[in-house]
Amino acid sequence: MCFGWFSSQAVLHTQAPSADRPDVLFGMIPKATSDQAAFFLEIYALAVDGMTIGCFLFGILGYTIRPFIALAACFLLRQLVMVAGTHSNPIDSMWTPPKGIWHYRGLFVSFAQYEHALSGGILIASCFMLEIVRTLKECFPNGAATTPRWASWAQSFSLLLVVGVLGGLTYLLVALRAEWTTDILISVVFGQYASAVAHLWAPKIEGWLP
Repeated sequence: MCFGWFSSQAVLHTQAPSADRPDVLFGMIPKATSDQAAFFLEIYALAVDGMTIGCFLFGILGYTIRPFIALAACFLLRQLVMVAGTHSNPIDSMWTPPKGIWHYRGLFVSFAQYEHALSGGILIASCFMLEIVRTLKECFPNGAATTPRWASWAQSFSLLLVVGVLGGLTYLLVALRAEWTTDILISVVFGQYASAVAHLWAPKIEGWLP
């Protein structure tokens, strides 16, 4: 996984997509206009902040601290990649809020142009969505006598929600030309990895707590 990310960034650093070699999603999703960009930036920031706060609160107040550990793993992975990775940003990126008008700045979203970063929003969204699916399966296991009928529908809906949220955030990032397609895909994988780390360590850490 790490090798895949660094390999993709090495390719982009030396041979970034261009008119002759267009990025996969850049050719499918049109670039946002100036008015759309301001709106897309605020929607993206609100969505990422909401999922981050949701992970934090559920990890502190819920029945398990796994979401909190997953969130911490996301931040740690992103910091490691920012330190160790090389990144080539799209030239026509619109990842800058318009000046002169008020806009939601975001609590956990930075609009600075980083040259060494995963997509933090996709990373958190991928991890958050997996935690929702996993929580529903733990609370309402399939085949259990106490599992209500609507639980199976809720699990199916949660899978659709995963696709919808990740697809929506991907559309915003690509329309804003904020991330390459490879960065988005690898960020999804890293989010799953952060959730897997939390799934492994949460029971052990909970066993150490009084």
